[in-house]
Amino acid sequence: MDAGAVSGAVAWPMDFRARVRRIDRRAGKAGAGRVCMVTLSGLSAAYAACVCVLVLADLAVVAGTLAPFGRHTLGGAVFDRLNLPAAVLLYLIYTSGLVFFSVWPALALRRAWLAPVSGFGYGAAASVGFALTSLRLREPIRLADLARHGVLAAVAALCGMMAADGMMM
Repeated sequence: MDAGAVSGAVAWPMDFRARVRRIDRRAGKAGAGRVCMVTLSGLSAAYAACVCVLVLADLAVVAGTLAPFGRHTLGGAVFDRLNLPAAVLLYLIYTSGLVFFSVWPALALRRAWLAPVSGFGYGAAASVGFALTSLRLREPIRLADLARHGVLAAVAALCGMMAADGMMM
Protein backbone atom coordinates (compact mmCIF):
# COMPACT_ATOMS: atom_id res chain seq x y z
CA MET A 1 0.00 0.00 0.00
CA ASP A 2 1.39 3.43 -0.89
CA ALA A 3 1.77 6.41 1.45
CA GLY A 4 -1.09 8.36 -0.20
CA ALA A 5 -3.61 5.61 0.53
CA VAL A 6 -2.44 5.26 4.14
CA SER A 7 -2.77 8.96 4.94
CA GLY A 8 -6.15 9.25 3.23
CA ALA A 9 -4.85 11.64 0.56
CA VAL A 10 -5.44 11.15 -3.13
CA ALA A 11 -2.61 9.15 -4.68
CA TRP A 12 -1.40 10.83 -7.86
CA PRO A 13 0.38 8.82 -10.54
CA MET A 14 3.39 11.13 -10.19
CA ASP A 15 4.01 14.18 -8.09
CA PHE A 16 3.64 17.69 -9.47
CA ARG A 17 7.34 18.47 -9.72
CA ALA A 18 8.00 15.35 -11.76
CA ARG A 19 5.18 16.34 -14.11
CA VAL A 20 6.61 19.84 -14.48
CA ARG A 21 10.07 18.44 -15.20
CA ARG A 22 8.60 16.12 -17.81
CA ILE A 23 6.69 18.97 -19.48
CA ASP A 24 9.80 21.13 -19.27
CA ARG A 25 11.92 18.50 -21.02
CA ARG A 26 9.28 17.93 -23.69
CA ALA A 27 8.82 21.68 -24.27
CA GLY A 28 12.59 22.19 -24.48
CA LYS A 29 12.91 19.47 -27.12
CA ALA A 30 10.04 20.84 -29.17
CA GLY A 31 11.49 24.36 -29.07
CA ALA A 32 8.44 25.70 -27.24
CA GLY A 33 8.55 27.89 -24.16
CA ARG A 34 9.96 26.39 -20.99
CA VAL A 35 7.30 25.73 -18.38
CA CYS A 36 8.28 26.62 -14.84
CA MET A 37 6.62 26.22 -11.48
CA VAL A 38 5.19 29.45 -10.08
CA THR A 39 5.69 29.81 -6.33
CA LEU A 40 3.34 31.39 -3.83
CA SER A 41 5.97 33.96 -2.89
CA GLY A 42 6.30 34.86 -6.57
CA LEU A 43 2.54 35.34 -6.93
CA SER A 44 2.45 37.38 -3.70
CA ALA A 45 5.18 39.66 -5.04
CA ALA A 46 3.29 40.00 -8.32
CA TYR A 47 0.08 40.87 -6.46
CA ALA A 48 1.82 43.50 -4.32
CA ALA A 49 3.53 45.07 -7.33
CA CYS A 50 0.27 45.19 -9.31
CA VAL A 51 -1.61 46.81 -6.40
CA CYS A 52 1.12 49.43 -5.96
CA VAL A 53 1.16 50.34 -9.64
CA LEU A 54 -2.65 50.53 -9.88
CA VAL A 55 -3.09 52.59 -6.70
CA LEU A 56 -0.29 55.03 -7.54
CA ALA A 57 -1.57 55.49 -11.09
CA ASP A 58 -5.14 56.06 -9.90
CA LEU A 59 -3.97 58.55 -7.28
CA ALA A 60 -1.97 60.43 -9.91
CA VAL A 61 -4.93 60.55 -12.29
CA VAL A 62 -7.46 61.57 -9.65
CA ALA A 63 -5.23 64.17 -7.99
CA GLY A 64 -3.81 65.59 -11.20
CA THR A 65 -6.61 65.68 -13.71
CA LEU A 66 -9.99 64.56 -12.44
CA ALA A 67 -10.15 66.26 -9.04
CA PRO A 68 -10.17 69.88 -10.24
CA PHE A 69 -12.45 69.07 -13.18
CA GLY A 70 -14.75 66.89 -11.07
CA ARG A 71 -15.13 69.37 -8.22
CA HIS A 72 -15.93 72.18 -10.64
CA THR A 73 -18.37 70.15 -12.75
CA LEU A 74 -20.03 67.95 -10.12
CA GLY A 75 -19.82 70.30 -7.18
CA GLY A 76 -17.72 67.88 -5.14
CA ALA A 77 -20.63 65.49 -4.54
CA VAL A 78 -18.75 62.46 -5.84
CA PHE A 79 -15.52 63.26 -4.00
CA ASP A 80 -17.19 63.93 -0.63
CA ARG A 81 -18.84 60.51 -0.34
CA LEU A 82 -16.06 58.09 -1.16
CA ASN A 83 -16.99 54.50 -0.36
CA LEU A 84 -13.64 53.20 0.92
CA PRO A 85 -14.69 49.54 1.54
CA ALA A 86 -16.01 49.30 -2.02
CA ALA A 87 -12.81 50.84 -3.40
CA VAL A 88 -10.62 48.38 -1.45
CA LEU A 89 -12.78 45.46 -2.61
CA LEU A 90 -12.52 46.66 -6.20
CA TYR A 91 -8.72 46.77 -6.01
CA LEU A 92 -8.56 43.30 -4.41
CA ILE A 93 -10.81 41.69 -7.02
CA TYR A 94 -9.38 43.54 -10.03
CA THR A 95 -5.79 42.79 -9.02
CA SER A 96 -6.60 39.14 -8.36
CA GLY A 97 -7.98 38.83 -11.87
CA LEU A 98 -4.99 40.64 -13.35
CA VAL A 99 -2.54 38.31 -11.61
CA PHE A 100 -4.56 35.19 -12.41
CA PHE A 101 -5.24 35.95 -16.10
CA SER A 102 -2.09 37.88 -17.06
CA VAL A 103 0.86 37.39 -14.73
CA TRP A 104 0.51 33.71 -13.82
CA PRO A 105 0.36 32.39 -17.42
CA ALA A 106 3.29 34.60 -18.44
CA LEU A 107 5.35 33.33 -15.52
CA ALA A 108 4.45 29.71 -16.15
CA LEU A 109 5.39 29.92 -19.82
CA ARG A 110 8.37 32.23 -19.21
CA ARG A 111 7.15 34.66 -21.86
CA ALA A 112 7.69 38.30 -20.87
CA TRP A 113 5.57 39.65 -23.71
CA LEU A 114 2.52 37.67 -22.60
CA ALA A 115 1.96 39.66 -19.37
CA PRO A 116 1.46 43.10 -20.95
CA VAL A 117 -0.49 41.74 -23.92
CA SER A 118 -2.97 39.80 -21.79
CA GLY A 119 -2.95 42.62 -19.23
CA PHE A 120 -4.02 45.06 -21.94
CA GLY A 121 -6.87 42.74 -22.94
CA TYR A 122 -7.93 42.29 -19.32
CA GLY A 123 -7.89 46.04 -18.62
CA ALA A 124 -9.83 46.88 -21.79
CA ALA A 125 -12.42 44.15 -21.10
CA ALA A 126 -12.86 45.35 -17.51
CA SER A 127 -13.32 48.91 -18.79
CA VAL A 128 -16.03 47.78 -21.20
CA GLY A 129 -17.70 45.78 -18.44
CA PHE A 130 -17.72 48.81 -16.17
CA ALA A 131 -19.05 51.08 -18.91
CA LEU A 132 -21.87 48.68 -19.77
CA THR A 133 -22.98 48.06 -16.19
CA SER A 134 -22.73 51.58 -14.79
CA LEU A 135 -24.71 54.70 -15.41
CA ARG A 136 -22.58 55.43 -18.47
CA LEU A 137 -25.10 53.69 -20.73
CA ARG A 138 -26.18 57.08 -22.04
CA GLU A 139 -22.65 57.85 -23.24
CA PRO A 140 -20.77 55.96 -25.95
CA ILE A 141 -17.79 53.87 -24.92
CA ARG A 142 -14.69 55.90 -25.80
CA LEU A 143 -11.63 54.23 -27.25
CA ALA A 144 -9.45 56.56 -25.17
CA ASP A 145 -10.88 55.01 -21.97
CA LEU A 146 -10.28 51.50 -23.28
CA ALA A 147 -6.71 52.36 -24.24
CA ARG A 148 -5.99 54.08 -20.91
CA HIS A 149 -7.28 51.17 -18.83
CA GLY A 150 -5.60 48.65 -21.11
CA VAL A 151 -2.22 50.36 -20.93
CA LEU A 152 -2.46 50.75 -17.15
CA ALA A 153 -3.27 47.04 -16.73
CA ALA A 154 -0.46 46.11 -19.14
CA VAL A 155 2.08 48.15 -17.15
CA ALA A 156 0.82 46.71 -13.86
CA ALA A 157 1.00 43.15 -15.22
CA LEU A 158 4.53 43.68 -16.51
CA CYS A 159 5.65 45.11 -13.15
CA GLY A 160 3.97 42.20 -11.39
CA MET A 161 5.73 39.69 -13.60
CA MET A 162 9.10 41.33 -13.06
CA ALA A 163 8.58 41.33 -9.27
CA ALA A 164 7.52 37.70 -9.27
CA ASP A 165 10.38 36.67 -11.53
CA GLY A 166 12.81 38.31 -9.14
CA MET A 167 11.32 36.36 -6.22
CA MET A 168 11.48 33.03 -8.05
CA MET A 169 15.16 33.20 -9.04
